[in-house]
Amino acid sequence: MDKLIKWLENSFAPKLQKITNLTWVVVIKDSVMQLLPFILAGSIFCVGTILNDYIPALPSFWTPFGWTMSKIGLMASFLIPFNYCEKKRFRKQRILAGFTGMMLFMICIDPQSAEEMGQGHTLYGANGMFVAIFTGIIVGLVFGAFAKFSFFKEDSAIPDFVRQWFDSLLPIMLVIAGGWLIVQVAGVDVAGAVQAVFMPLQSALTSPVGFVFFCFLKCFIYSMGISTWVLTPVDEPVKLAVITANIANSYKDVGGYASTQFFHTFWLLTAIVSGIFTLLAVIAIAPKDRPEFFGTGKPVKVGLKDYWDTLKNNRAIQMLVLSASTDKLGNTAKTSAVQVALFACIAGSTLLQGNVTALTTVPVCVLTFLCISTLATKFGQRKGMIIGSVGALIGNGALIALWLLGDPTTMTSNPETGALNWGYFLILYIVLTVLTGGFQNLAGNIVIPMTADCADYEVYRSGKYVPGLMGTLFSFVDKLVSSFAPMIAGAMFTACGFVDHNPVMGDPVTMKLRIGTALCAYGVIMIGLVCNLIAMHFYPLTKEKMAEIQDEVVKIKMAAAQNA
Repeated sequence: MDKLIKWLENSFAPKLQKITNLTWVVVIKDSVMQLLPFILAGSIFCVGTILNDYIPALPSFWTPFGWTMSKIGLMASFLIPFNYCEKKRFRKQRILAGFTGMMLFMICIDPQSAEEMGQGHTLYGANGMFVAIFTGIIVGLVFGAFAKFSFFKEDSAIPDFVRQWFDSLLPIMLVIAGGWLIVQVAGVDVAGAVQAVFMPLQSALTSPVGFVFFCFLKCFIYSMGISTWVLTPVDEPVKLAVITANIANSYKDVGGYASTQFFHTFWLLTAIVSGIFTLLAVIAIAPKDRPEFFGTGKPVKVGLKDYWDTLKNNRAIQMLVLSASTDKLGNTAKTSAVQVALFACIAGSTLLQGNVTALTTVPVCVLTFLCISTLATKFGQRKGMIIGSVGALIGNGALIALWLLGDPTTMTSNPETGALNWGYFLILYIVLTVLTGGFQNLAGNIVIPMTADCADYEVYRSGKYVPGLMGTLFSFVDKLVSSFAPMIAGAMFTACGFVDHNPVMGDPVTMKLRIGTALCAYGVIMIGLVCNLIAMHFYPLTKEKMAEIQDEVVKIKMAAAQNA
């Protein structure tokens, strides 16, 4: 193992670093990076096309998409020779080299470009990236070879700009005439040949094995201190072509990403690779896994008596278990059967749930991150839990009122497709769901770091560092309580008259069903949130208290080390 590490450090890493600094690697990398604004703009326009499905009166967003992401191959053909001349300090030729690269690119991808300009050619986009790289390199080399050539002497009286015109004429003529003779006169399919050369690479990288390997390769070279940008010339054209093919629904051409077989293979490979590297991680960390590095520095044997003592006397873990378990019970009470009852039965469309969820998932994640990173950091974990619980209580109460007093059937204009109807109900539902989800996730996700605080509190209280005991107690009670969630939904549906089956589309919607479903979806979690507030009232670990505890834990560790 030591020999392998030394070889990686002294031989492999330096050589790979040299590759990173190669001129053409840097040029292609920089060119792709400069295309990112157009790629991002095209992505936004692509997302905007969703609106065309629901608001047909809007102009088609595919048009601006075509002028951004669908032209990145053409843009790359300009940028590569431009950046090469910039890198080599041939700055007078860089613009002309860029335009010449565009001309050669158009000649190569479309033999009829001299007459028709190939305006609708698919290779103008991401599919033509490898062709753009090839033509860009050719143009860059030609202009580089003639960079110091001039038809005129240095002391010539002819103005510099005129000399530049004539001096640039030769490389331009060589490139354009050469492309014309090879592609149009000789009939050589340059674009097809380039794509054929790179097709094995694209097929390999878009296969399940190749995808996993390339992800590993990125992680591996990053661990060696080498930026993964070095791989940009290889993977970025492939990824862009795959994205374009996905947008065009050409899944069969990009590795079968839409098939269940791919995902089966992917998870199997991921499981195997993860298992292997987890084992290697355990082996690597074993020499450092010594008691003196953790807790009080003294190993502690834990028995049933310790479990009872901790659960009985550690007020922090008591309150945290109460809070987290009731939260979990409320969240899991909103089962898939309850979701079906809400959207398919009450709102009247089986496809509506997926369409609405697609609009709320990302905003909820963003708001959750903002809440955790700002509120919890600023006010401490205890106050963060309280703020999240209060916000979620208000939001869930508003959602119950919305489903009981509003008309959920107005959420869709076409029940068969689940097309969204932007009325008051849908707008209120999305806004309330996002806000409620952000606060609710704040209260739910902050539990994990609070468990670590409970472990420090146990060291402060008893002098014992038992994080495993904390996790076990928490996990056991959490799973025990949350296992009752399906029973709650079943009991509710039975009380609403659904004895032999759960509510589905077409079943009669009674007020009793609406109340019961709303309570399962939003009411049970409100009980958990109230329990949060009660628990946090008695939870002893404030931000100030944790500062005191951590100072004391340091003293305990120092004393234990001295006694050892």
